[in-house]
Amino acid sequence: MLEKLDNIHEIFSFLEAGLSDAAEYKLVISRGEADSYSLVFNRIRSMSLHSLSKSKAMSIVPVGSHWSYFLGWRDVFGIPIFGDEGQKWLSFGFETVMPHETRGAYLYLKAFFLPFPLENTVLDKIDEFADGLFDRSIEAKRISRLNKMELKYRGSTQINASNSSMITHKAIEAWIIREANQRYRNGETFLFRTLAMKENQIPSIWGQKFVVAKNSDIW
Repeated sequence: MLEKLDNIHEIFSFLEAGLSDAAEYKLVISRGEADSYSLVFNRIRSMSLHSLSKSKAMSIVPVGSHWSYFLGWRDVFGIPIFGDEGQKWLSFGFETVMPHETRGAYLYLKAFFLPFPLENTVLDKIDEFADGLFDRSIEAKRISRLNKMELKYRGSTQINASNSSMITHKAIEAWIIREANQRYRNGETFLFRTLAMKENQIPSIWGQKFVVAKNSDIW
């Protein structure tokens, strides 16, 4: 089963158990039975004062056709978007790459859309998820002083990671999620990516406030 794959089972389980009750929409992109891309965009709450169009939700999907370089990795993300009526949303989810049975690989993305600002129960669950990824007392030592200072005083930073596996990358992943969640607690519309798949997923330092990690060895 998809949720049992080593590189995604943690985030897959967290989304379903931790965020599904608070989210209002869900987007899943995978491969269908006809061997073509499958896109499912559903409203989770039948009674809601908020609306989000499929076109707005699709703005988080990376563009491309070659994915094999990202096999075995995952990008957990929080991407703020605006609905058609100006409503603020946070898309919280992950993207990874699945091996195709006969050729290459394909993108798998799953995201829940939560109205902003986030509820305190959601914020607590995100912190709990980050705590479960890596020991908080150790993870900060894996982040450079420059990145910490940039995030504190400039409001954004890009982490150049050189980890050889998803396991060793978890320290950076947990730190990024926790730092982003603190800004959500402060009411900021903040963007994070624990491991950008493509160069165009890294925002301009002069635009959206963000913390993003990249690993040039797997681009």
